[in-house]
Amino acid sequence: MPVPCRPDPRRARPDPDSVDSAILAATEASRRTWIVPETTKLTQATSINAGVRLLLDELAAWLDDARDRHLALDWQGIHDEATFVTAWAGYHAYTGDERVKQLALDLFAKWRHWAESNLVHGYFPRQEVHHGTEHYIIFLDWLCRIAPERDEVAAALEDGAHHVGNWGEGTPDWYDPERNRFLSYDLGTVRTGCEGFNFVDHMRMVHLAMAAWHATRGDRYLDLAQAYARTWADAIVESTDIPLFLDPNLHSQTELEQLLHSFLKAAPQQINCHARVENHVASGTPKALLDVWRATDDDGCHRAALRLARACVPYLASPVANPAGHILSLMLRAEANPGTLGLDDNPFPDADEWHPLDGCSMTIQTDPGSPWQDSLGYRFDLPAWQLRDGAGNAMEERPAPGNLVLAWELSGREQYALDACTIALGHLRLARNTFRDGRHHGCTAQSIAATVRGHGRCWGIGDVSAVLANPAVQAAFGLPPGTLSGPTPVTN
Repeated sequence: MPVPCRPDPRRARPDPDSVDSAILAATEASRRTWIVPETTKLTQATSINAGVRLLLDELAAWLDDARDRHLALDWQGIHDEATFVTAWAGYHAYTGDERVKQLALDLFAKWRHWAESNLVHGYFPRQEVHHGTEHYIIFLDWLCRIAPERDEVAAALEDGAHHVGNWGEGTPDWYDPERNRFLSYDLGTVRTGCEGFNFVDHMRMVHLAMAAWHATRGDRYLDLAQAYARTWADAIVESTDIPLFLDPNLHSQTELEQLLHSFLKAAPQQINCHARVENHVASGTPKALLDVWRATDDDGCHRAALRLARACVPYLASPVANPAGHILSLMLRAEANPGTLGLDDNPFPDADEWHPLDGCSMTIQTDPGSPWQDSLGYRFDLPAWQLRDGAGNAMEERPAPGNLVLAWELSGREQYALDACTIALGHLRLARNTFRDGRHHGCTAQSIAATVRGHGRCWGIGDVSAVLANPAVQAAFGLPPGTLSGPTPVTN
């Protein structure tokens, strides 16, 4: 049933997403001096339902504020320009508000008009595998699922995806079926590289193939996705260290580090145990492997997803590692149990020892932002959030909302989920008064959309979506299994 949401009592404000660059600096400076609050009072959730309803109300207020300016704005040509709208995926799933779907379809129509003169055979003439896929595997995949009646959306997705298996006419090959390798990390419809380097971001080709399979049920997409995913799965299961690239006898860590310093500057810049987990999480490898496993019952993909999930356990106390809790929650619904995941011993702090959040506040700082930390969910431009008690003193940070809802699942202690809702709401309210919507750059950590659905290293799981996409939270609202609460579908 739709959840009623209150209208926004605050005055609508101008947004730089709808103005040109000539006035952008003045607009941002104006915000900093008169509209950006550094602090917000926290609204303590009194029940899980009440906490989620507060989040939905705030998302509705943001939609009220943002929708008209984006409907009025032409397509700008940014590679991930439409991904910000998936921040309302969870809100749409819970409320059925058709304005979300209408906004997404409007953006799709504008993109398709732009694509007629800027893309070649439905895809970028030249683009690397990391950024080139994002419009298709984040925005179009989700739009296909919420608008299955719109054949043109599925056709546009397939128009980009059919290049995965060299099925597009008049374009360079991307894939070598005999070696089961992609020819390059530089894949386009006019130019494709030939260095043969396959690294973790090529799992985005699995996402693209699986998105096309979900939209068309074409067996060729599933067959390729399974073949390539299984190659990675075997490497993940059999290697001592979680691998970041295939064919170590042909390529070197130096080559990977060169990539990290080129178009992957948001990724960890040193190859260590953390980087091996973080890069797979950032490319959605666990989700891709589980997607293939559900479609094919490929046990190797399941075992690899399990290893990656277990590697997320050390991050459960982190205040920014929303993907850790989400991935482990997904595995609990994929024939895993707390014992096999390494969760028998409670990895969470004792909620009884925490200062109650009622009467507390939260601050945000962006310059400087959060200091570097080896944690899932970290990005170099991540803002620094700080809990403060009633006297304004800094408090110990809680685990990220995605980890707190997992703690609730495992322990039955409702306080974990209440704090998750309270912290997520505080972040969202501060973000709404500090950042742009996110249309200007879908990967940045400094946007409202990133606060909701995660930045480019979180694979669709941010402070708010981590709560709304949690299967236990969905069950509390009576949503059916598999409800789309973000670009990472939650399935049982």
